[in-house]
Amino acid sequence: GSMPSAMKWLDEAAEGGNMQAKLSSKESNTETSGHAIMQGKKTNKETGIELTKNSCAVCGSSHANKQCSVCRQRRYCSKECQGFHWKKGGHKHECRALLQAAEGRARSDRLARD
Repeated sequence: GSMPSAMKWLDEAAEGGNMQAKLSSKESNTETSGHAIMQGKKTNKETGIELTKNSCAVCGSSHANKQCSVCRQRRYCSKECQGFHWKKGGHKHECRALLQAAEGRARSDRLARD
């Protein structure tokens, strides 16, 4: 039960088409900080590539044409990625905070214009 053997199993299962393993593998290779969440940015630990707010929040795909219907701050390439992020990836807990932050920014923008 070592971490390297677990990652090897995830990689092999993902290559074999196991969606849960694919999502788990991708999620375990992604690092997110509180500041990065608010900026809509994450960094893939393996590649060092910064994922933008237009990338899939789970796998980093640039074909992220779905978004969270509540906060509208996270994008997804598939229902599987969206469901995984909500149930196991932490979005269920961050969604309300992202919505409140977006509303706060909009309120500040309105006050600045008035």
